[in-house]
Amino acid sequence: MKKILFLLITILSFNSLIAQEITFATVGGDNIYLEDFLSIYNKNKEPDDTIIDPVELEEYLDLYVKFKLKVVEAKSLGMDTLPSFKRELEGYRRQLAKSYLNDNEVTNQLLQEAYSRLKEEVNVSHILVKVDPNSSPSDTLVAFNKAKMIQNEANNNNDFGQLARKYSDDPSVDKNDGELGYFTALYMLYPFENAAYNTNVGSVSNPVRTRYGYHVLKVNDRRESRGEVKVSHIMIGINPKLSNDSIAEKKINEIYGLLLNGEDFNSLAKKYSDDKKSASKGGELDWFGSNKMYESFETASFGLNETGDFSNPIKTPAGWHIIKLIDKKGLPSFEEIESSLKSRVEKDSRSQKSRDSLIRKLKEDYFFTEKKSSLKLIYSLINEDFFNNDSKSNELINGNGRVLFSLTFNDIINKYYQKDFIDFLISFKKNFRAQENTEIIINELYKTFTEQKILSFEDQNLESKYNEFRLLINEYHDGILLFELMDQKVWSKAAKDTSGLLSFYDENIDNYLFPNRIITKNYYCNSNNYKKIQKSILKGLSNEKMLSKFNKNSLLNLTIKDSIIYYEDTDEALYNRLINLDKGFIYTNINEEDTNVEIIKIIDFLSPSPKKFKDIKGIVISDYQKYLGDEWLKILQEKYDVSINNDLLNALINNNLNSYLIELSLIDNKLEKIPVYTGSFESAFIKASKELGIGKSIYFEWYGNIYTTELAP
Repeated sequence: MKKILFLLITILSFNSLIAQEITFATVGGDNIYLEDFLSIYNKNKEPDDTIIDPVELEEYLDLYVKFKLKVVEAKSLGMDTLPSFKRELEGYRRQLAKSYLNDNEVTNQLLQEAYSRLKEEVNVSHILVKVDPNSSPSDTLVAFNKAKMIQNEANNNNDFGQLARKYSDDPSVDKNDGELGYFTALYMLYPFENAAYNTNVGSVSNPVRTRYGYHVLKVNDRRESRGEVKVSHIMIGINPKLSNDSIAEKKINEIYGLLLNGEDFNSLAKKYSDDKKSASKGGELDWFGSNKMYESFETASFGLNETGDFSNPIKTPAGWHIIKLIDKKGLPSFEEIESSLKSRVEKDSRSQKSRDSLIRKLKEDYFFTEKKSSLKLIYSLINEDFFNNDSKSNELINGNGRVLFSLTFNDIINKYYQKDFIDFLISFKKNFRAQENTEIIINELYKTFTEQKILSFEDQNLESKYNEFRLLINEYHDGILLFELMDQKVWSKAAKDTSGLLSFYDENIDNYLFPNRIITKNYYCNSNNYKKIQKSILKGLSNEKMLSKFNKNSLLNLTIKDSIIYYEDTDEALYNRLINLDKGFIYTNINEEDTNVEIIKIIDFLSPSPKKFKDIKGIVISDYQKYLGDEWLKILQEKYDVSINNDLLNALINNNLNSYLIELSLIDNKLEKIPVYTGSFESAFIKASKELGIGKSIYFEWYGNIYTTELAP
């Protein structure tokens, strides 16, 4: 099958506005633009997949057209006009816009700071003086003074825990005396983290403010990050109905004895561990670091030094454990965790630093022009009449008043007037106190008002300014519509249409059959006593009598389980041996490596038979949904016309899209006027930017391809 190198020519060669005008296909009157299709297509490819199979491209186009058919149907039903749809889309847009409303340079500095701190763990105790974020200045001052008093007392008192019990408003103080244990970056609120990392070991911090109130910290210790550890464990749970855990302790000690005698840890975990999720994997757990497990479990895990070492039995609130070390690793390199670290930083309170930097840059981008003299009138308006009357802005000022500042984008000037700010002030009127210095408050609120308007202006222009943002919003728009319509036409319908679901089950009963099965009773023991157990099985002793007989000295001597053996999920050789035997036959499987013996008694053979509807209802619903979806799609294909620009498709497949578009003169007949640059692309781009300017509509040619001087965001 022919494979060719796939280049994102449209993204590299044409600006977003032009690319949006290139129609690749039409579905029910809605255009699919080339750039939009390529954006979705490449997002669904593997990141390192640099080649494209033409057949795969056509297959994906077919899927995309089917997707668009459903979107067109949803729009025809007016689903995109519903308030619920608009609210949901706006909610997603707000989330997506957050990453654009920060300064990436400052964010990178915060990333480096966080990574540097991740190399260390600090052990901290604290005392909290609770104060609400919305408390009055006087109440806040009272809390601050109390925190300062505690700081001074802590500097002269070595028993910080005693002070925590006396003063702290943290409800956990009764259990921990204020000690929070070891933590690292991004574990606490940013101001708290700063105080912890900027205070010397043994010292007490200045009061630090968070949304909970004021904290006074004492740094108890600092150590290198322990990184993460991967372990396996065998857990014996504690029966909550019993008054003590002696049975669990006895059982874990027996297992520990087997380990000391050289038995395999993984096998014992599979056989005895009560942690069923990990038992099937030999007790293996996911990687974890500090403050992720019970303290005693972490201490034992990190205390193991050599791979394969196992701990003494330890107790946690979950039960008794024996832990085996699989591996340890330190902090990954910055490059390895940069993406996940950035996500955490952007969600953290430290991101405000990035926001402040962004405001400064946006003022430059939008040619922020300010007339501070227009504030003078505002100062004079905030008087006793303002406080005593329910004034409205049109009563305080004529019309819009004078311009306070303006923002410019795409040659359009947006002006913000005195009236806009007065309305803003009125909304904060309850926060004013007549006796306070109103000019200072007005200046602070003006700063807030200005920043809000600048960020709002940036937010309004994201689709025009950043093409990738526009494409992403379009994806969410169509995805929400599709989900709602699919729920109505397929998913919920399949679940609620009881009669249709049962009819579908009956008509397709051959798809819901049990395979051949062997019903068995399995006895697990060791090579020392398996012959005696075989004799007891032949005598027909009950499970209870056999367990009582053979487990007098150890609960590990015999385990009995009922089992159903399927061909699909069983060792093929074992299944083939058993299927040719008779009912009642006793098959013995001896593992010579670890002396374990499995005795299998065949109880019955079951032929294929229908599974009960109630047992597989979820599977039937899923199949019914697919059936409904396929039938519905046939209706949509009949209802709406679909056309594909095959010339454009062939040009894309044959990797000559650029030439094809040039021939069609899709660059507004400007090709003859476009300057040509040579040398490396970087030098050509820099030179073109200097000589021609920077923008979406400024073109230059470089070795036969057309580019713009637009800078990436």
